[in-house]
Amino acid sequence: MHSSEDKLLQDEVISIMPLVQNVNAMAVEMRKPVSFHMKLVSPEARGMDHGRTEVGLVSLYYVRC
Repeated sequence: MHSSEDKLLQDEVISIMPLVQNVNAMAVEMRKPVSFHMKLVSPEARGMDHGRTEVGLVSLYYVRC
């Protein structure tokens, strides 16, 4: 059984992942050497003692040709 925090994280990932996939497809079409990746960030990584893991950011990486 998933907790409500797990459900929130799942909903965030489900809503953001298609956007990341679309922007990566656009980069390929435009022949741009970049790739975007979604990052999950724990409460500890945010300097908190407790809380939930969140979609913290989408990172940009340059792809070597």
